Amino acid sequence: MSTRIIPHLHWYHSRRINPKRVITNSTPILNEHCLIRIFELLAEDSNSLFCCALVSRVWCIYALPILWRNPWFYIKNSGTGSDRWRTGLITTYVATLPRSSKDILTQAGIKLPYVTNNPVFDYSRFLKGLHICSLEVHVIFWILLVTGVTIEHGRVIVINPLLRKKIFIVIQELVRLFFRKSSVLYSLNAGSGIIVPEILANVITEIPEAKTVLTKLRTFTCGSTVNTTKFMAKIVSTLSNYSRNIQQLEIHPYEDINELSKLIRVQKYLSTISMEENHTSGNIRQISWKDTNGTPYEIIKKAQFITRLTIGRMYFPVEELSNFVNLEELILSAFGDQDYPRSKWIQLTGVSLKKLKIFYFCSVNSTIYLDIFANFIKNCKGLQQIIIHSHKLSDPKNSGLLIANIAQYCPNIILYEGPILQENSKELTKLLQSCHRLKSLHLRPSKGISDALNHSTSPSNQGNIEGKVNFDTILKEITEKQPQSLHNLRISDGWAISAEAFEKFLESREKISRPVCFYWNPTVHFTGKMEEVCKTYHRYGVLKQYVSHVFY
Repeated sequence: MSTRIIPHLHWYHSRRINPKRVITNSTPILNEHCLIRIFELLAEDSNSLFCCALVSRVWCIYALPILWRNPWFYIKNSGTGSDRWRTGLITTYVATLPRSSKDILTQAGIKLPYVTNNPVFDYSRFLKGLHICSLEVHVIFWILLVTGVTIEHGRVIVINPLLRKKIFIVIQELVRLFFRKSSVLYSLNAGSGIIVPEILANVITEIPEAKTVLTKLRTFTCGSTVNTTKFMAKIVSTLSNYSRNIQQLEIHPYEDINELSKLIRVQKYLSTISMEENHTSGNIRQISWKDTNGTPYEIIKKAQFITRLTIGRMYFPVEELSNFVNLEELILSAFGDQDYPRSKWIQLTGVSLKKLKIFYFCSVNSTIYLDIFANFIKNCKGLQQIIIHSHKLSDPKNSGLLIANIAQYCPNIILYEGPILQENSKELTKLLQSCHRLKSLHLRPSKGISDALNHSTSPSNQGNIEGKVNFDTILKEITEKQPQSLHNLRISDGWAISAEAFEKFLESREKISRPVCFYWNPTVHFTGKMEEVCKTYHRYGVLKQYVSHVFY
């Protein structure tokens, strides 16, 4: 638990006060509004939130609903020991099942774990988010535990028909419990899963309480496979009748079912759309944005209300972006090479998105044209984050034009990740001088298609400087300009950097009392006593972090 966030707890322990006195004290120092505000700030920190729940009865009453409203999040981010979390979560929920449901489990040959004390709280009442794939995984682990099956690390789990039946029954009773006890669900992730889609499709149509529970749904994730398409269609169709306040819709993997078009059509507050295909071949999926019966057409009709748009691994006519006049975040990823020639990309130069703050383009194997991106950025003057990543630059020499346009038209830029040439020092200077809020730089050497092919076949080891691009010239420019707001510096894709140049950079940060974090990937080559320099300035507090990451 962070004593900086809740300082009076630290005050208790520093004076060796008996913890039992603290726990049994039913009068909190803070009123309920302050407690709720603090606990909301700790919503993503399960350990601290759990500790808060142990302080007193009053604290427990306000902390537990936050801790249990989306328990799948904590298990996903718990790291080591996640298996214990999974089984413990399901054991707790099973303990709150009504006697009739427990009898169904027992009759199916499922031995229920012995619980010394019945749960004090009805935890399913706190549930505000349901992630069906997580639920399925947790129940599988729980069933294996209660049946005495030991799982070795990395072992593939084979689910036989008998085991599947038991898993089905447990999930069915839990989903029924959730929809009967929870007052409202704000998020529903039905994007994957093998067993749960069928159960969910049946439960939300059979249980009367489901209509009320789903009325205020804000975030919905859907996606289907060959085996689950009919169940997903039933789920989406039901939501079209119950849930008309969805703000965020994620379709992963994308499947254009008729029911999805209706769901989008009836929404009143839809502002975020994310569509991605799981297709992994070189070519992207071709879909029609003009078919009046299709989902893409309904999205275009809602374009003026959309503020966040993500398109991945599927065809998107970039000229349609002109309809998204209120767009604040645009993410385009995994665009196929042959599907997007220059004749299609050129349409981007005529698009003006005045409210756009985040532009993210990542398509490692796609050919892109920096002059087109530079002109697009010229028309989007409110940008704060720009990420452009591809190993196939048609015009690498235009990286200077790209950086110059960012410097001139995007004064509020906070993050830039993209290509740069050694000779772009003039443009980099303009960027550092004009963009006073710049906090993060992730620089990649600007390479053409042939360079990228050579790079992909060459070994990426620290001992070979052949084929590396000297980063010292660029680092010298950053050192001399001393950008006050710079907090993160990342380099990747084949730079070479000397310990001497890096030490001068750190000396400049020390002079202006501005610590920095430095990250690199394994393709970067170091010369000199780089490790010694990093350790020294980390000890001084100038280099807050220095880590090798595998980012692409």
